[in-house]
Amino acid sequence: MRMENSGFAAIERTVLKRLNQTLRPELVARIAEKIVFFQLSFDVQRQIYEAMIEKERNRLERLALCNGHARNSRKTHPPGFSPNFRLRKAIYCNV
Repeated sequence: MRMENSGFAAIERTVLKRLNQTLRPELVARIAEKIVFFQLSFDVQRQIYEAMIEKERNRLERLALCNGHARNSRKTHPPGFSPNFRLRKAIYCNV
C-alpha cells in the first residue's frame, strides 16, 4: 500500500495498527494521546539539521575560546600544559 496515495485517515489507521503490533498493549495503553505526523520534506529536514549543526558549531567555538584555544591556533601545547610534567591544569568555564 502506497502511503502517499492514501487519505490521512487511512495512513493514521495503518500507523496506529503498526504501533499496536510493535509495542506491548500495556505500554500502548499508558500513552494518553497518539499523534500521527506527515513525513517532513527533504528541504525541511535539511533546514533542521543545518540549524542543529550551526548551533553545535557555535557551542564548540565558545568552548574553545573559553579554554584559551584560538580557532586556527598554531600552539603545540594547550594552555596550562607543562611539557616538564606532561599534564595541564584544569580549566573551568561556564558555557
